[in-house]
Amino acid sequence: MPTTVRLDPRTQALMQRLTKRTGRTKSEVIREAIRRLGNAERGEPSGTAYEAMEHGLGCWDSGGARLSERTGRAFTALLLARRAGAVPARSLMAPRRRRVARRQRPRSVSR
Repeated sequence: MPTTVRLDPRTQALMQRLTKRTGRTKSEVIREAIRRLGNAERGEPSGTAYEAMEHGLGCWDSGGARLSERTGRAFTALLLARRAGAVPARSLMAPRRRRVARRQRPRSVSR
């Protein structure tokens, strides 16, 4: 259904940047914005899990646990084991418990 929308110059510039950067049409950008606003009003999450966490990615310190090393290889191995029937599907979603060495606090110097 055709609809006319009047935008102020700042919002128009934002829409032009979004359409250019994402390759979407103006109509697609407007539909997505309305959908997200409607979801927010109902308290539903909008977008993907990645979009919900995007602002915090890379902001945490694992305390030297090196949690992200070789994750692709480990995940591939789990999927291959699952395909072979060696690992039940449920165990892929269970969190792995790792023992992480605690950092020692510097001792306070008494005078």
